[in-house]
Amino acid sequence: MGVFVLHDEIKKYVWTNKKVTDSAIRTFIKRVREKTDKDFIKNIPGLGYKINTQER
Repeated sequence: MGVFVLHDEIKKYVWTNKKVTDSAIRTFIKRVREKTDKDFIKNIPGLGYKINTQER
């Protein structure tokens, strides 16, 4: 189970009213993965990310 998040949603809610590149989003996701379980966020190519909401 998980939540699907589009690239545009990340841009809208993380960087409110600022222009951000896809590269910046990838860096942001990479840093989140470094601080969490690497399976917490899965890449969905061309669309966005799936965030695992199940507790382990």
